[in-house]
Amino acid sequence: MSVSRKLKMSVLPVVAATIAFALVNVVGQSRGAGAGQGAGSAQGRGGGRGTYSLSDPVPDDPALKGAIDLHAHQDPDSNGPSYGQAARSDDAMDLYKRAKAAGMRGFVIKEHLDQSAGLAYYMRKMYPDFEFFGGIGSNFTTGAKVNPWAVIHMTEIKGGWGRVVWMPSWDSENSSHRVIHVIASNKTRDSNGDLILATGHNSPEEDLMMIKEAVSAGVKHIIVTHPLLDVVEMTDAQIKEAVSLGPEVYAEFTSQFGLPTALPEVVKRYVSGIRAAGVEHSVLTSDTGQLGSPFQPDALANVARTLRKNGFTEHELDIMLKVNQAKILGIAPPPSR
Repeated sequence: MSVSRKLKMSVLPVVAATIAFALVNVVGQSRGAGAGQGAGSAQGRGGGRGTYSLSDPVPDDPALKGAIDLHAHQDPDSNGPSYGQAARSDDAMDLYKRAKAAGMRGFVIKEHLDQSAGLAYYMRKMYPDFEFFGGIGSNFTTGAKVNPWAVIHMTEIKGGWGRVVWMPSWDSENSSHRVIHVIASNKTRDSNGDLILATGHNSPEEDLMMIKEAVSAGVKHIIVTHPLLDVVEMTDAQIKEAVSLGPEVYAEFTSQFGLPTALPEVVKRYVSGIRAAGVEHSVLTSDTGQLGSPFQPDALANVARTLRKNGFTEHELDIMLKVNQAKILGIAPPPSR
């Protein structure tokens, strides 16, 4: 029996059970938690409700020159009662124009509920001077929760620009190890790229188990998804343990601590978390794109300014905004400055 046939037969019981669970829970189950996680607050997603316009001045910060955002929400995306996702503030074309003007090198199109490899393909065709990447969210909309066939499909999309596999977020409970083995053993069509595991909205204990399994299976690059947000809430000790499990494990620190309205204790918590991980195992991302949140380049500029005030050097910012991103995505390192 072929490997693919064995895999298909092995996941059928999981698929059937998950579909049954979904049918029971979709009717009458509110996804109110999703609304809070998408709206943005001092501790929540995106951070800061405000009024922003694409005609606002583009940030001019040296930390953005060559930066790559690994977690950029954008349209086209859904906004409705089923998941309660926040409406998005910009689309891929708007974001490209602003990011390019700020001197950025690229971004990953973040999706909770779809794959974005196809959109990355078209964006690269229109704007070949920029690094666009996509990924896939492992929620019910992509199949049976953690669906290996959805991941395999993404790897075979023309161009091979779908790289990140986000484990469950809105529909997280616990995750299937099968997808981890798919991530370890598949490369993307045309670009021959490695897949990247992002741990999603799971508990610290689940994240640590997932990372250990992934390292054992041979997954090359792992991102611990926003370990300090309230949907995860890792301690510094857990962050340090997580990044110590493999040479290419990175903790993701999202931008809400860079807001002018961020509480001092929030800034202190993030500075402590980054130092616990070490800059060589840290990436700074926006995680914005929600309506009423700063645009992605602006959010990263806010983060750079905040970290400078807290003793981080330009070299350390380059590592967390440019160098580590290039390693994770398997592209040429940025020129040193």
